[in-house]
Amino acid sequence: MRSEKVQSIIKRTTRLDRDRNGNPRYFIPAACLPVEPGTRQARAIGLYKYRGDTYGLGFVVQSYDLIDTVERCLQTCADK
Repeated sequence: MRSEKVQSIIKRTTRLDRDRNGNPRYFIPAACLPVEPGTRQARAIGLYKYRGDTYGLGFVVQSYDLIDTVERCLQTCADK
């Protein structure tokens, strides 16, 4: 079973349109992860700054397995 932290982040995640290559993308609010949008640390773990107006401050992540991606991001943030 996944941790409650991961489950709460997944619930707050919003599916975005696919990129031009057809890969799925998701919006994750900035308050969910302990890293600032647009920083080198965020880009190093695969998080890109959301630049739209619809959802506010947050990240865009490309993923076929969102749960694994969120777990990996949290683990990487905890290690640094």
